[in-house]
Amino acid sequence: MVQHSQEPISQAEVMLLNQRIEQLEQQLAASQIANLRLQESKDLLQLALDNIPSHVVWKDQNSVFLGCNKTFADTNGLNSTTEIIGKTDYDFSWKPEETEEFRRVDRRIMEANTAEFNILEPQFQSNGQQSWLETNKVPLHDEQGNVNGILITYQEVTARVEAELATQQLNSELEQRIEERTHNLYRTTQILQTVLDTLPQIICWKDRNSVFMGCNNSFLSASGYATQTEVVGKDDNEMPWADQIDWYQECDRRVMESGQAELHITETLTNAEGQCVWLDTSKAPLRDTDGDVFGVLIAVEDVSDRKRAEETIVQKTQELEQTLLALQSTQLQMIQNEKMATLGDLVAGVAHEINNPIGFLNGSISNAKDYIQDLFSHIDLYQQHYPNEAASIKGNAEKIELEFLIEDLPELLNSMQNATDRIKNISTSLRTFSRADSDYKVTVDLHEGINSTLQILKYRLKANDRRSVIKVIKHYGELPKINCFPGQLNQVFMNILANAIDVFDEAVQESDYSGLGEKTHQITIQTAVLPNQKNVEIRIGDNGKGISETVQAQIFDHLFTTKSVGKGTGLGLAISKEIVVEKHGGSLQVQSELGQGTQFLIQLPIA
Repeated sequence: MVQHSQEPISQAEVMLLNQRIEQLEQQLAASQIANLRLQESKDLLQLALDNIPSHVVWKDQNSVFLGCNKTFADTNGLNSTTEIIGKTDYDFSWKPEETEEFRRVDRRIMEANTAEFNILEPQFQSNGQQSWLETNKVPLHDEQGNVNGILITYQEVTARVEAELATQQLNSELEQRIEERTHNLYRTTQILQTVLDTLPQIICWKDRNSVFMGCNNSFLSASGYATQTEVVGKDDNEMPWADQIDWYQECDRRVMESGQAELHITETLTNAEGQCVWLDTSKAPLRDTDGDVFGVLIAVEDVSDRKRAEETIVQKTQELEQTLLALQSTQLQMIQNEKMATLGDLVAGVAHEINNPIGFLNGSISNAKDYIQDLFSHIDLYQQHYPNEAASIKGNAEKIELEFLIEDLPELLNSMQNATDRIKNISTSLRTFSRADSDYKVTVDLHEGINSTLQILKYRLKANDRRSVIKVIKHYGELPKINCFPGQLNQVFMNILANAIDVFDEAVQESDYSGLGEKTHQITIQTAVLPNQKNVEIRIGDNGKGISETVQAQIFDHLFTTKSVGKGTGLGLAISKEIVVEKHGGSLQVQSELGQGTQFLIQLPIA
């Protein structure tokens, strides 16, 4: 047996070995710290990705699915994101031609090694609905830069396509969690950051002190910084929108303290070019693995175009409303003109037809009075000369009641004369009420117009089997003659007085008639010159049931009526106000209290 001698290790070699062990321990510690930081970065990016409103999926070079997010899984009928691994586009319910197109585009992008954005694609969903997708596809690379797959993000834009691109709103309430299904830490980090950078929304996230921890490329464009590294560690004071920092940070604190997301917050921002833009902002709290809030995720969409479109719509709506008011005014005027013209023609014809026979009757009655008086004189003369008339003459006189006939016949003729005078007065009132207006105003006595209107409505003022007589009380002041369109003002008086009569008729229909016979129905008409000596005022009031404040606010509106169907058009008071205000430069108001009656106030300028 050969004996090997074992030389003892020198002290110098022991020291060298200890130094080497110490170096290895330091390297191991550094590596662990680096791995920890890398894991923290991955977790942070994963958390950000989980809160992004988008569909995400990735494939290998053969278009075989390697993973997806929960939003994609839910949309396509998968129970979980793990079910997609190993599947291809042929395993879904999409149409064959759609599947071929998806894969053709995948190949084109991977072969060209060039990303394509905003690709519009149709997709047949698992729920049987046809949808449209706006897709972004980006080639994925390994550590040597070789293409080894493709990343696909998309949003459903079915509503936008169906509305012919009339709206660009994005669905911001998509599911926001994505489960990471790869062990390649570098590749996962690249996927997450690529997703953020391909989204059109501005994405950033801050810590509890509102210091930026990360962002995407859209944020860089808005802030004016070149790289994400420049943004990390800064706060809103170092951004172009520093003048609005109080609002932004207050909202950040509110979300983090409450732990509740706030969606679709409308904000304004001054971008790097100094332009003010409108933003639709959503903010969600970021939580660590223990559930504690450590920051806030912010997703922002520029909605300036939509805001400008809304402002345009508001402007167009206002213009349409003005046009509608003008059309309504024209319609009212046309109705008024046609109504007055028709009434004027009708009354003129009736008055003409009445005047001829009335004139004949007046003349005939006057002549008949003279003839009868001559006959009575002749009879008196005959009786004086022949007091002893024959028996047959005496018997006939008794038969015809000659003495009563001589006494009553003049009274009968006087009654006929009064009747013809009344018909003549009614005809005059009709002509006064409906006098045709010329293109210019004329000077008239307003009292004549009011009286002619009352004369026409006299038959409606009388008592009937449902109510007692309606009394009209006049308090006329000393009014100067007014320069106006008299026919139109008479129409105003007619509308108001007729409405007052309708109030009394409706009141007795809605209540028990017992006891109403003793109730005094009253219309009061007051006229006066106002203290300013520039206007006259006509007050027409009734002691009816009154009207509510709600009805008062609408009573002059076009087509508004409180009457039953077939009894009101809703045009009378609207036309009246048009006549008083627009045609005469006056005012028409209503005053009423429930149970106390209603009063209309008409003011007209004297000059």
